[in-house]
Amino acid sequence: MKTAKRILRITLRGLLIASIMCVAACKKDNNEDNRFYFDEKTFISEWNNWEAQEIENYSFVMEWETSLYKCKAIIFVTNGVMNSFEYIDDVLDDYFGSIIDPEFTSISDMYQKIFNRAQRCKDSLISTRFDLEYDENSNFIKSFRSDAIVDHWAHTVIVSEFTIINAD
Repeated sequence: MKTAKRILRITLRGLLIASIMCVAACKKDNNEDNRFYFDEKTFISEWNNWEAQEIENYSFVMEWETSLYKCKAIIFVTNGVMNSFEYIDDVLDDYFGSIIDPEFTSISDMYQKIFNRAQRCKDSLISTRFDLEYDENSNFIKSFRSDAIVDHWAHTVIVSEFTIINAD
């Protein structure tokens, strides 16, 4: 019986030490919490620069990948709203047999949805990272990677072939 109690005490001490080490490893040197990363200042600046250009008619290719599927589509935006989209390569059917709509329907929609999700994840206990790259000229989001598992949303998005369309 003494041996069992001793083993239990040693195990509990080991768990306590491991917990303390884990908490210490999760903190930066300056004791800042690093479970959440989102460069909100740069994001807002890029978003404002995008909106200031008032680009309303354009197309872009968007590739998005989750742990469940990978898609690639060209999206056509008219007056700031998705007018249509067309899958490139294979058409993806979800588990219910219907076509999956693009997650982001315009560049403005992409900015808004990423911002909303980042705000929801700020105080989450789950480690969350939002990594973004922006186009230097037009300020659209070129790539977005998130490890946020809120709403099963851990994934990567790449935007390419951005083309402004003249409204005739």
